[in-house]
Amino acid sequence: MQVSIRNDTVLLTLLLAALFVTFPAHADHQSDATARAVVEDFNTAITARDADSALALLAEGGVQFQLRALHPGMSDNPPLTADLNDTWKAVTGILFTISESYERVASISQAHVQGDIATVWAETKTRTVRKDKKAPVVVTFSEVYLLIKRPDGWKIAAIADNRKPGNIRVDSEN
Repeated sequence: MQVSIRNDTVLLTLLLAALFVTFPAHADHQSDATARAVVEDFNTAITARDADSALALLAEGGVQFQLRALHPGMSDNPPLTADLNDTWKAVTGILFTISESYERVASISQAHVQGDIATVWAETKTRTVRKDKKAPVVVTFSEVYLLIKRPDGWKIAAIADNRKPGNIRVDSEN
Protein backbone atom coordinates (compact mmCIF):
# COMPACT_ATOMS: atom_id res chain seq x y z
CA MET A 1 0.00 0.00 0.00
CA GLN A 2 2.81 2.43 0.75
CA VAL A 3 4.14 1.99 -2.76
CA SER A 4 0.82 3.07 -4.31
CA ILE A 5 0.61 6.11 -1.99
CA ARG A 6 4.13 7.10 -2.97
CA ASN A 7 3.24 6.67 -6.66
CA ASP A 8 0.02 8.68 -6.18
CA THR A 9 1.98 11.44 -4.46
CA VAL A 10 4.50 11.55 -7.29
CA LEU A 11 1.69 11.56 -9.86
CA LEU A 12 -0.15 14.37 -8.03
CA THR A 13 3.07 16.40 -7.76
CA LEU A 14 3.74 15.99 -11.48
CA LEU A 15 0.14 16.95 -12.32
CA LEU A 16 0.32 20.11 -10.17
CA ALA A 17 3.69 21.04 -11.72
CA ALA A 18 2.20 20.60 -15.20
CA LEU A 19 -0.73 22.87 -14.27
CA PHE A 20 1.61 25.63 -13.09
CA VAL A 21 3.61 25.40 -16.31
CA THR A 22 0.47 25.29 -18.47
CA PHE A 23 -1.39 28.06 -16.63
CA PRO A 24 1.09 30.76 -15.57
CA ALA A 25 0.20 33.23 -12.88
CA HIS A 26 -2.44 35.75 -13.85
CA ALA A 27 -0.79 38.71 -15.54
CA ASP A 28 -1.66 42.17 -14.28
CA HIS A 29 -2.38 43.98 -17.55
CA GLN A 30 -2.45 47.37 -15.82
CA SER A 31 1.09 46.73 -14.53
CA ASP A 32 2.12 45.56 -18.02
CA ALA A 33 0.90 48.89 -19.41
CA THR A 34 2.75 50.81 -16.71
CA ALA A 35 6.01 48.94 -17.40
CA ARG A 36 5.55 49.59 -21.15
CA ALA A 37 5.00 53.28 -20.43
CA VAL A 38 8.30 53.53 -18.52
CA VAL A 39 10.22 52.16 -21.51
CA GLU A 40 8.33 54.44 -23.90
CA ASP A 41 8.91 57.46 -21.60
CA PHE A 42 12.64 56.67 -21.42
CA ASN A 43 12.95 56.62 -25.20
CA THR A 44 10.76 59.73 -25.59
CA ALA A 45 12.98 61.60 -23.11
CA ILE A 46 16.12 60.64 -25.06
CA THR A 47 14.47 61.86 -28.28
CA ALA A 48 13.52 65.13 -26.55
CA ARG A 49 17.15 65.49 -25.41
CA ASP A 50 15.93 65.47 -21.81
CA ALA A 51 18.69 63.48 -20.15
CA ASP A 52 17.46 64.26 -16.62
CA SER A 53 14.01 62.75 -17.28
CA ALA A 54 15.54 59.69 -18.96
CA LEU A 55 18.04 59.11 -16.15
CA ALA A 56 15.27 59.47 -13.54
CA LEU A 57 13.70 56.29 -14.98
CA LEU A 58 16.84 54.22 -14.34
CA ALA A 59 17.32 52.22 -11.14
CA GLU A 60 20.32 53.06 -9.01
CA GLY A 61 22.88 50.29 -9.50
CA GLY A 62 21.31 49.23 -12.83
CA VAL A 63 23.24 47.32 -15.48
CA GLN A 64 23.86 47.95 -19.18
CA PHE A 65 24.84 44.75 -20.97
CA GLN A 66 27.59 45.36 -23.53
CA LEU A 67 27.68 42.53 -26.03
CA ARG A 68 30.28 44.25 -28.21
CA ALA A 69 32.06 47.55 -28.75
CA LEU A 70 29.49 49.87 -30.33
CA HIS A 71 31.76 52.63 -31.60
CA PRO A 72 35.32 53.19 -32.81
CA GLY A 73 37.48 54.23 -29.88
CA MET A 74 35.89 51.75 -27.47
CA SER A 75 37.64 48.63 -26.24
CA ASP A 76 37.24 45.77 -28.73
CA ASN A 77 36.36 43.50 -25.83
CA PRO A 78 34.36 45.54 -23.31
CA PRO A 79 33.29 44.03 -19.99
CA LEU A 80 29.89 42.34 -20.26
CA THR A 81 28.27 44.82 -17.90
CA ALA A 82 28.55 48.52 -17.16
CA ASP A 83 26.76 50.90 -14.82
CA LEU A 84 23.44 51.80 -16.48
CA ASN A 85 23.33 55.42 -15.27
CA ASP A 86 26.97 56.09 -16.21
CA THR A 87 26.45 54.53 -19.65
CA TRP A 88 23.44 56.70 -20.47
CA LYS A 89 25.12 59.84 -19.08
CA ALA A 90 27.98 59.18 -21.50
CA VAL A 91 25.66 58.30 -24.39
CA THR A 92 23.56 61.45 -24.00
CA GLY A 93 26.65 63.61 -23.47
CA ILE A 94 28.25 62.43 -26.71
CA LEU A 95 25.08 61.99 -28.75
CA PHE A 96 23.53 65.37 -27.95
CA THR A 97 26.83 67.12 -28.70
CA ILE A 98 27.44 65.58 -32.14
CA SER A 99 23.86 65.51 -33.44
CA GLU A 100 21.35 68.00 -34.74
CA SER A 101 18.59 65.54 -33.85
CA TYR A 102 18.22 62.03 -32.55
CA GLU A 103 14.96 60.14 -32.64
CA ARG A 104 14.53 56.92 -30.69
CA VAL A 105 11.28 54.96 -31.08
CA ALA A 106 10.76 51.73 -29.14
CA SER A 107 7.89 49.66 -30.53
CA ILE A 108 6.97 47.34 -27.68
CA SER A 109 6.47 43.77 -28.84
CA GLN A 110 5.99 42.15 -25.44
CA ALA A 111 5.69 43.14 -21.79
CA HIS A 112 5.26 40.84 -18.84
CA VAL A 113 4.97 41.66 -15.16
CA GLN A 114 5.35 39.11 -12.42
CA GLY A 115 5.31 40.66 -8.97
CA ASP A 116 8.01 43.30 -8.66
CA ILE A 117 9.80 42.33 -11.89
CA ALA A 118 8.88 43.20 -15.46
CA THR A 119 10.44 42.45 -18.82
CA VAL A 120 9.76 44.60 -21.85
CA TRP A 121 10.90 43.66 -25.36
CA ALA A 122 11.10 46.37 -28.01
CA GLU A 123 12.05 46.75 -31.63
CA THR A 124 13.91 50.05 -31.48
CA LYS A 125 14.55 52.38 -34.40
CA THR A 126 16.89 55.34 -34.16
CA ARG A 127 17.36 58.17 -36.62
CA THR A 128 20.40 60.37 -36.10
CA VAL A 129 21.15 63.58 -37.98
CA ARG A 130 24.76 64.43 -37.19
CA LYS A 131 26.10 67.99 -37.31
CA ASP A 132 28.90 66.95 -39.66
CA LYS A 133 26.79 64.81 -42.05
CA LYS A 134 23.79 65.57 -44.25
CA ALA A 135 22.23 62.12 -44.54
CA PRO A 136 20.54 60.69 -41.44
CA VAL A 137 21.70 57.38 -40.04
CA VAL A 138 18.83 54.96 -39.34
CA VAL A 139 19.44 51.90 -37.19
CA THR A 140 16.96 49.21 -36.11
CA PHE A 141 17.64 46.66 -33.38
CA SER A 142 15.88 44.79 -30.60
CA GLU A 143 16.21 45.51 -26.90
CA VAL A 144 15.09 43.87 -23.70
CA TYR A 145 14.51 45.91 -20.56
CA LEU A 146 14.35 44.48 -17.05
CA LEU A 147 12.34 46.69 -14.73
CA ILE A 148 11.96 46.51 -10.97
CA LYS A 149 9.16 47.96 -8.88
CA ARG A 150 10.31 50.54 -6.36
CA PRO A 151 8.25 52.60 -3.90
CA ASP A 152 8.33 55.47 -6.42
CA GLY A 153 7.30 53.27 -9.38
CA TRP A 154 8.86 51.07 -12.04
CA LYS A 155 12.56 51.68 -12.77
CA ILE A 156 14.70 50.26 -15.57
CA ALA A 157 17.27 47.99 -13.89
CA ALA A 158 18.94 46.49 -16.97
CA ILE A 159 19.06 46.92 -20.74
CA ALA A 160 20.51 44.57 -23.34
CA ASP A 161 20.36 45.04 -27.10
CA ASN A 162 21.59 43.47 -30.30
CA ARG A 163 22.62 46.76 -31.91
CA LYS A 164 25.43 46.56 -34.42
CA PRO A 165 28.47 48.87 -34.12
CA GLY A 166 28.06 52.45 -35.35
CA ASN A 167 30.56 54.92 -36.79
CA ILE A 168 30.64 57.66 -34.14
CA ARG A 169 34.11 57.86 -32.61
CA VAL A 170 34.13 58.08 -28.83
CA ASP A 171 37.80 58.85 -28.38
CA SER A 172 39.87 61.87 -29.38
CA GLU A 173 40.85 60.57 -32.84
CA ASN A 174 39.04 61.86 -35.94
